[in-house]
Amino acid sequence: MTHIKNIYRILATATIVGLVGCGGPASTPVAPPSISTADLIRNDLKMIADSGQVGSEVSSIQDNLNKYREENPAVASQLLTELEALQGLSGPQAKSKASEMIEKLK
Repeated sequence: MTHIKNIYRILATATIVGLVGCGGPASTPVAPPSISTADLIRNDLKMIADSGQVGSEVSSIQDNLNKYREENPAVASQLLTELEALQGLSGPQAKSKASEMIEKLK
């Protein structure tokens, strides 16, 4: 019986300690870092340029290029055309094409 009382005391103490720690001042909201559309495109293209493998990042690149059209329609249109060509490449050719596309975003 003594062991059961000790267990209840430990559980009660742990519960009280846990509840006391729950009430604190409200946290201040922090704005997430702002990343430009061009940087998002560059990051995805860099993954291809590093690996030589074209994968699911293509849909992200395409979405971001469509957004980038508002900032720079000529470059975005050119890169969308090049993205279609990139999808058929792999290995060193994909690396080279992705690197060329990155340069056009600078």
